Amino acid sequence: MRLSVFLVLYLSSTVCLSVELNILPNKNQRIERRLLQFENDNLKQSALLIIGSPNKLKSDTLIVMAHGFHPDPAKYGRVETGESFRPGDYYRSWVNAYAKAGFNVLIPDYRGHNDSQGITYTHQTGKVKFPDRLYASDLIAAINALEKHLLTEFKNIVLIGHSMGGPISFYAASQIKNKVKLISLWSTAKYRFPKISVSAKYVIHHGKYDAVTPISNVGFYLQNHKQQLAAKFVYESEQHLLSTDDFELAVSRDIQLIREIENGNH
Repeated sequence: MRLSVFLVLYLSSTVCLSVELNILPNKNQRIERRLLQFENDNLKQSALLIIGSPNKLKSDTLIVMAHGFHPDPAKYGRVETGESFRPGDYYRSWVNAYAKAGFNVLIPDYRGHNDSQGITYTHQTGKVKFPDRLYASDLIAAINALEKHLLTEFKNIVLIGHSMGGPISFYAASQIKNKVKLISLWSTAKYRFPKISVSAKYVIHHGKYDAVTPISNVGFYLQNHKQQLAAKFVYESEQHLLSTDDFELAVSRDIQLIREIENGNH
């Protein structure tokens, strides 16, 4: 099925989205994987969609996960053999945890990552001063593309961002205010976007001794968006991506909040 649509994104000019949603090889019998292909700023891009909801594509809830910085964007989502197996081994357990809990999860590449066009716009080329703002545009475009393809509007969108993906998620939420119900910031990077107004609640997960993105990064959110804070969790960990018991606890806390949103209790 191929559907062409026109829309205006908040972070870019009017774009034409030619949308496809293709089934990917199922390497895990518990998880159904599809590849969303669309255009943003005349760049062909992709996003992984994992279908974990028992309602399949009719689910009203969508989790959108924003990955962190990759030193070699073309290798994002690839395994050691070079094969593309999004979202890559580093993020696989993180993403799958939410799908196994019964949610549909969308993970955009961002431009220039994996097979998505636009390597010129990544940090590595130095040709764009602040690529993150373009990545936020790509995240929004992926959501819009999926909604257009499915001819629906999600009632509950949750943005979960790790490291660089934290500020990207937070800023994207400000651009689609009525859609996003919760933002979860995992080991967030320093916020460098313009100051904005956010209506969605947010939760913080951060290792106390994280040396990659120090816990001081959460200060911006607490100082400027205190009223929207749903919860702040600090873990006795130096892990940049929480692991073992901390990982399980953080995921379970997110899931509890998402369930409350679905039940109208948040």
